[in-house]
Amino acid sequence: MAAGAASGAAFTTQPVVTIQDSGGNTVTGSSAVVTMTVNAGGVVGTATAMASSGVATFSTVGINGTAGTAYTLTFASTGLISATQSITPTAGAVNAGTSLVAASPSSVTADGSTTSTVTVTLKDANGNPVSGKAVSLAQTSGTATSG
Repeated sequence: MAAGAASGAAFTTQPVVTIQDSGGNTVTGSSAVVTMTVNAGGVVGTATAMASSGVATFSTVGINGTAGTAYTLTFASTGLISATQSITPTAGAVNAGTSLVAASPSSVTADGSTTSTVTVTLKDANGNPVSGKAVSLAQTSGTATSG
């Protein structure tokens, strides 16, 4: 079972697939290669794992997707019946390249006669909004005074 599904990152708990016969017994002699696919979005990391003693353990797999949307993971191997799991990713880590800072108006008169509203939208690498993070603004030029 995959768990800890932040979009764009490897699952914190990696999937483990057991190769079983029709009676539900582990086929300990199996070294089948199992591939994970997702119904939408995309796979992050290594999407294949080779079974050892009938158990295939993934190590770096995850998914790219929209936070809060359910996805179906399919685990398949040639000649075997596939297994599926549903998973809903959360937003991934904040990505500076997709996050936005906007000010309106974009310039302010230094005498205090105008004000500006600053909006910060934090997003992960897939454009999912990230909440619950502290944001600090700092002056990078000029002299600041408070009135």
